[in-house]
Amino acid sequence: MQIDRIDQLAKALSENKMRWEDSDVQEAVRKLRGDRNFLALADVTEKCARYSPDNGELRRLQAQALIDSGQPATAISVIERVRSRLKGDDPEVPELQGLLGRAYKQMLVESGDGPADSKQRLLRQAMAAYSSAYRGHAERYWHGVNLLALACMAHRTELATIEPEHLQTLAQRVIKAARKDAEGKSDPWAYATIAEASIALNDTAATESALREFLNAPGLKAFHVGSFLRQLVQVWQLDGDEWAGTLAALSARHAEMPGADTTLLKAIDVMRMSTSGEAMQLKFERILGPASGLVTFEWWQLANRRALGVAAVRNDLNRTIGTAFLVDGSSLHQDWAGRTLALTNFHVVNREGIAKGLRPDTTSLVFEAVDAHRRHAIRQILWESPPHAFDCAILELDPAPSPTGAVPIAARLPLRNAQPPSRVIIIGHPAGRGLEFSINDNELLDHDEGQTAVTRLHYRAPTEGGSSGSPVFKEGTLEGIAIHHAYTEARLNGKPGSYQANEGIGLKSLRAALVATATGLANPKTP
Repeated sequence: MQIDRIDQLAKALSENKMRWEDSDVQEAVRKLRGDRNFLALADVTEKCARYSPDNGELRRLQAQALIDSGQPATAISVIERVRSRLKGDDPEVPELQGLLGRAYKQMLVESGDGPADSKQRLLRQAMAAYSSAYRGHAERYWHGVNLLALACMAHRTELATIEPEHLQTLAQRVIKAARKDAEGKSDPWAYATIAEASIALNDTAATESALREFLNAPGLKAFHVGSFLRQLVQVWQLDGDEWAGTLAALSARHAEMPGADTTLLKAIDVMRMSTSGEAMQLKFERILGPASGLVTFEWWQLANRRALGVAAVRNDLNRTIGTAFLVDGSSLHQDWAGRTLALTNFHVVNREGIAKGLRPDTTSLVFEAVDAHRRHAIRQILWESPPHAFDCAILELDPAPSPTGAVPIAARLPLRNAQPPSRVIIIGHPAGRGLEFSINDNELLDHDEGQTAVTRLHYRAPTEGGSSGSPVFKEGTLEGIAIHHAYTEARLNGKPGSYQANEGIGLKSLRAALVATATGLANPKTP
C-alpha cells in the first residue's frame, strides 16, 4: 500500500468519513498486517476504534499491531477493556485471550536477565492466557502450540517443572489438529505449528518436512515468516549448527519479502556467525532443495552487512520519503578521505528543497538495520547535481555514522549482453516501508557506459516510491554500481522501441565527475 494511500485513509477516518465496517478499510488493514506495517496498522485501527470501541475483531487487530510495534503493555490494556464488554460466547473472546498470552510472552522474552520472580510471573500469566483459550478446544491448535512452546521454555530454563510426558502428549495433540486443518487448505500457520510441535518431540525429519510445506504454502507473507522466525529464536531459542540451516532458510525467504523485519534478520545473522557454514548449508539445502535460485549463507551475510549502510530519508513528520546509503568519502574524492558520507537523489534532498526534494534542515536519516530509533541530521550537503544530470546529493551527517556499512564502488559494470543475463540487487525503503531487499525479476537490461558523461543503467527490479536513492548492487559481489532514481520507458544506446525499466545513475561516472572537479569540494558549484 502506498504511503499517500495510508495517509488518505487515516485522514478520512479522522474526519469521520470512514468506518471499520467499510470494505476499503478492512482491505487496507489486511494489507498493512500482511506487509508488517504495524505502526500504520496501529494508527488506522486506533482511529476506527473511536467509532467502534466494542468491535472484538478490530480491537484484536489493534492489540496485535501494538504488540508488534513494541507496546505489549498497552495491548494488554486494550484487550482487557474490550474483553470485559464482549459476551462469553463471542468467537473473538478466545482469540483475544490468546493475544493476551502473546503480549505477556513478549514481555517475558524482553525481560532478558531480569529477576527470576518477575520472569516466573510473566510466564504464569502467558501460560494461563493460552491455556484458557485452548482448554476444551483442541481445534485451536495455534493456542495449543504457544502453550507448548512456553511449557518447553519453562522446562528448559527451569522456571517451572513440567513432566516430559505431558509435553509429549500436548505436542501430539497439537500436531493432530494442525494436520487436519492443513488438509486441502495449505495454511502456513498449520505447517508452522507442526514444525514447532515436532521440535518438542525431537523429530528432525518431521520438522524439516513441515518447514518445506510452510515455505511453499500459497499466500505466505512476511507476517507469517517473521512471526515464525521470532518464535523460533525468542521462545524456542534455537541456535548452533543443528538449527543454523533452518534459520538460514527462513531468513532467506523473509529477506526477499515486502515488509521483512531487518532488525530480526540482523540479530539472527549475528547469532549464526559462530556456526559451521558447511553444516548450515547442508541443512539449508535439505529444507529448500537445490533450486536454481539458491544463494549461499555467506551471500546473505554479506547482504545483511550491506544493509547496515542503507538509510531511510525522513521528513520532519518522521515519514520516510526516500533512501540513502553510505560510502567511504575517499572512494568519491581525495578531499573527502576519512569521512563516511551518504548518497541520495537530488529529488529526495537538495539545498533549496526544489524538484520535490526536502531541504536538509527538515530531513533526517535513520539506519534501521543499525538502530531504528537514532536519527542523523544533515550537517551539510557537500555536492549536488540536478535530476537531468546525476540526480545526486552527497551528504555529511551528524552524528557521523559508522563506516561499517559503507558500500564499496565496483571497478567495472556487469556485462550488458551476458548469458545468462547479469542481475542487480536493490536494498531500500519502497513506499516508505521498512528496509527491504529487491532480489526477484532483477535482470540488467542495458547500460550506456562510455557513451555519455552520465552513465545510466536500466534493469528489471521491483521498486516503488521511496526506493529513490537506493544503492544498486552487482548480484554476486554486492558492490555498488548505481544509485536508483527513476522509472523509464526510453531505451538506451539509440535502440528503437520502448520497454518498462528502472533507471540508475552509474557510480563510476559520478566518481569520474567528482575526480575531474578541482580540489576544495566543501562548497562546490552544482554541475
